[in-house]
Amino acid sequence: MGAVKDAAIEEVIGQAAGATIDLVREYIEWTISSYEEVSNYDEIYEKINAAKGLSASSMKKLDSAEKKKDAAKNSIKLAFTVVKASVFDLYSELKGHYRMFDLLEGMQGPEYAPSRKMIEDMFVERSKEAIIEFRRGVMSTEHNIENAKTHVKAGEKIVDGVQEDLKKESKALKDNADGKSEDFKDFKMEQRAIAYGTCTGITILSFGTGAAPCFTAAALILETKINEYQGYQDKMWRDVNAARNEISTVLKRADNLDVSFDNCKTKIKMLDGAITGWVNATKTNEGIIAITKDKKKLDYFTESLADVHNSDKYQIADIDV
Repeated sequence: MGAVKDAAIEEVIGQAAGATIDLVREYIEWTISSYEEVSNYDEIYEKINAAKGLSASSMKKLDSAEKKKDAAKNSIKLAFTVVKASVFDLYSELKGHYRMFDLLEGMQGPEYAPSRKMIEDMFVERSKEAIIEFRRGVMSTEHNIENAKTHVKAGEKIVDGVQEDLKKESKALKDNADGKSEDFKDFKMEQRAIAYGTCTGITILSFGTGAAPCFTAAALILETKINEYQGYQDKMWRDVNAARNEISTVLKRADNLDVSFDNCKTKIKMLDGAITGWVNATKTNEGIIAITKDKKKLDYFTESLADVHNSDKYQIADIDV
């Protein structure tokens, strides 16, 4: 009688275990379908394609910025060419002007007054004409310098916009992919805990008889899908990283352009500073005469020319950026 009772109990347990296994299978299949609905890899691929599109359009914008840089360089080169030539001519003239002071020093006394005046007038008039011509020359570069400034400003605006958009896009793409990975990680942990925890319960309930079919069912459905999703995850990250690498390539070009525009601004500042000093020193006839008659002022002015005449910073080749 006891054996019959035990058999009946085992049959009930077996039926319950079998029913529970079916429930486990149905639950796993339901959660998988639910995960597929919320995981939606199409969404991340829309963002990947958007990032690639932004990289391509940004490259075209940087093509425009490159043209701005080249235009700025050309304007600066033109200004440098005029300034260097003007400096060379005036520097050569004023170096000869020092001969006047040597001659006058050897002509002391009232008897030399007429000769002193004649020599001074000759040297002063000649140098004055050279200074006026020099002033006209360096001032003619104003248009080139302003053009360079305009091109640099426009180019920098393009580069800044590209950098801001791409950095934002790259971060958003990574954040979105990280979110997908976290969802997948949570899904694996949660579903494995539920499925295998239930199977463990069935094992205890059925005294071991339900263990194999339960774990087999769970592994067959759940682990197969997890491996499939892992493949999606791996491909997603390959594609995300490829898109972000494209962004990095564009950003590197933008960074190089930034350096080029900085170099252009350095050259513009050099030109602006030197020209402003020369123009202010020669804006009046009195200022020009003072340079030609006052040796200290001539020294100061000639030294400012020498800074350009002899400095490697003002070499035309050095403008390449």
